[in-house]
Amino acid sequence: MRKNQKIRLKSNNVPRFFREGECISRMDALAQICRHMEFATMHPEALRLIDLFNIVPEELSEAGMPYESLKALERHALFI
Repeated sequence: MRKNQKIRLKSNNVPRFFREGECISRMDALAQICRHMEFATMHPEALRLIDLFNIVPEELSEAGMPYESLKALERHALFI
């Protein structure tokens, strides 16, 4: 999937702040994840977006996520 490609939300894993049928780009998802991780180390909505888009740590790092937040995600076995 390309970075500018959008995904239509249909699954049961859709974060609650999105409605079914809405479109969100991968870049928007990265921005949302970084915003959520500022408030909590393991924010459930951020984890769902990471799972939905299959986001890798390098993408989060490029999007501006702090190193400490990436290590916290790694400790919880999200990225194996």
